[in-house]
Amino acid sequence: MAEETQVLVRFTTKLSPELQVPATEVAVPASLKRYGLSQIINHLLALDPPRPFDFLIDGELLRKGLELHLLDHNISPESLIEIEYVPAVVPPQHKSEVPHDNWITAVAAVGGAGGLLASGAADGVVRLWNSAGECQLEFSAHKMGVNALAAVPSSSSSSSSDQQQQQPLLLSAGKDHKLRLWQLPQ
Repeated sequence: MAEETQVLVRFTTKLSPELQVPATEVAVPASLKRYGLSQIINHLLALDPPRPFDFLIDGELLRKGLELHLLDHNISPESLIEIEYVPAVVPPQHKSEVPHDNWITAVAAVGGAGGLLASGAADGVVRLWNSAGECQLEFSAHKMGVNALAAVPSSSSSSSSDQQQQQPLLLSAGKDHKLRLWQLPQ
């Protein structure tokens, strides 16, 4: 059985000192990909829980095996390879979903209304959702679909005549060629 090719690497990073491995040369299998290199960094740093890392060679993200990258870039596997590691950008995690009877055509964050989210649909209905995904309010905003929604910042004045203005406002634009301003309950 043939012995696996090893590559001499030095890991570097611009991360904080607690995430820096010693600047020593390490022999690693040339067949390693991002996951395997990430395991090495996690082991050297004794990270618990482990963190995913991305790797750069000469400023280019490593997107295939180390050996293939070296071949594609005419880098000798006998030379010392400097590999920079950075935190990997992990994909977002699905939190929740809320059903609609029609296509969703617009969304807006309505911060002044207790952190609600507004959604508008092709049927002209606007719904307000809390962070748990529960519909708090539903109303028919337009005869045709909703094109756009925007939260209107409340006035910073605190006089009694402006109390009504401090309630959250939502602006909706519809396919019925109308722009409407809605005063939302607090």
